[in-house]
Amino acid sequence: MRKETAFITSLLFFTFCSALFIVLWALPGSETFDFPKITGGFMEKGPVWSSHALNQQEIHKINEWLQGHNFAWKPVKGVVPSSGDARFILQNDKGEDIILTVWTGLSAADWNNTITITFPKSMADAQTDRKKDRKNVRGGGLAERANKIAYDGFYGQYMQTFSTKVFAPIRLMVNGFPVSRTWYP
Repeated sequence: MRKETAFITSLLFFTFCSALFIVLWALPGSETFDFPKITGGFMEKGPVWSSHALNQQEIHKINEWLQGHNFAWKPVKGVVPSSGDARFILQNDKGEDIILTVWTGLSAADWNNTITITFPKSMADAQTDRKKDRKNVRGGGLAERANKIAYDGFYGQYMQTFSTKVFAPIRLMVNGFPVSRTWYP
């Protein structure tokens, strides 16, 4: 075999192995959720967390958006940079709270168009039961993750950064609500 042929063969082999590594290691870390139907909730926004009850139209928009974006959620590793620019505290049809924290770029510019979801233990358990037959490369399901959130009955936190176009409906909802400002200290 000539040197050139050996070089090209080894380059192709290295490229194939790298792509295989990415597919088998990076992609299985994402989760797909079966979001329950949201029946109510409110949004908090701004430095003093002004509250706004969501109307039925806004709840319908959130339900549609969640059902259309239920895949590719990654576990939050480490600490989030801030408390977010807005927070949706949503109640599902079982009466449990699901918290969506939204970054629009005000408090942490590098987290622009990012949403974290914090969900109750029952949702994590249901997700784990649904996936018992499928083994995750990095280890068990949601209930077995090392990065559990241990506050007031909430169990897991996942995140996803969206394109500007996909994030637009959420941004419009957040920007449409006026915020209370504080004076200088």
